[in-house]
Amino acid sequence: MRLLYDNLIYYLQKNGGISTYWYELTVRFLKEDRVFLNFYEPNQKTANILRQQLPISKEQIIDRANLFTLLDRFVKLPAYNKPHIFHSSYFRTPVKASNTIVVTTVHDFTHEKYYRGPRLWLHKYLKDAAIKASDCIITVSKHTKNDLLNSYPHLQESMVKVIANGASADFQILENGDTDFKNPFFLFVGAREYYKNFDFAVNLTTVCKDFYLYIVGNPLTAKEHQLLKKKLGNRFLVFPNIDKAKLNSLYNTAFCLLYPSSNEGFGIPILEAMQAGCPFIALHASSIPEVAGQAGVLLQALSIEEALCAIDIIGNRRTEIVDKGLEQAKKFSWDNCFKETYSLYRSLAS
Repeated sequence: MRLLYDNLIYYLQKNGGISTYWYELTVRFLKEDRVFLNFYEPNQKTANILRQQLPISKEQIIDRANLFTLLDRFVKLPAYNKPHIFHSSYFRTPVKASNTIVVTTVHDFTHEKYYRGPRLWLHKYLKDAAIKASDCIITVSKHTKNDLLNSYPHLQESMVKVIANGASADFQILENGDTDFKNPFFLFVGAREYYKNFDFAVNLTTVCKDFYLYIVGNPLTAKEHQLLKKKLGNRFLVFPNIDKAKLNSLYNTAFCLLYPSSNEGFGIPILEAMQAGCPFIALHASSIPEVAGQAGVLLQALSIEEALCAIDIIGNRRTEIVDKGLEQAKKFSWDNCFKETYSLYRSLAS
């Protein structure tokens, strides 16, 4: 089987859930002897750490020295005698050649729900074109599938395949993990855009005087730093661009993960936390119930009072919550994601 993978996402973000998804698929397909894999990517360096870790040879890259990642969003594909798969990491649309089968992954509808103006218009234009050109569409959750079918009612449901994300096996319970909580802390992981409700995590920590807030993600903006100093004083620490081992250690030592996001296509940090034995408090919204199952504590609203009750529940039933999380996490893995994606490719190319 021949696959054409478009590595665009590595040139649009330094890190993130979509980069992780693309990396985990790619690293497995590179090991698959029955797959002939080529890549589209520009002839330029990227700051994306995951791309730097991929063992892609120059011979596997289709040379596109003039590929402008933000402007050149349509690619002309080579013609092959046998059916082959083109799959873009982020809504690049091919000018279809004969025997080309186009697969697109839709991760979420965050832009449509929370953004306005040029950012939304560009995103919608690219997504619309990619979906129109696709023979099959993958969504990472049932929630995203429902959003897709509601937004594009002309699509046949048979074109859409739900294939869930996974989490790295590096996230696991450490034998010597410190659970004494001498300085107990809440953990906040990921982007801090307004729909992620970072301010709610800060306000909750403000009320919980014995807790620190540990923040994993991009460096703080001046506005965020000012907010944290005003609300928490010195009761916060920031961990920008840390590796999996350090993040796993934080999951192992946190009182809980705070994940109050209003909208997710999947919610990988929740899965990472469950694998690492870290309870979580999240909002009962979007895809979160699919990933969480009966694990963690889900809030019906962004209520400090309800969150304080959740903290008490975790304190009183920690072992039970951790065990449920470990069991729920077994339902998801990148190996399963790869196997289901590979099976889909084969069925499309047959």
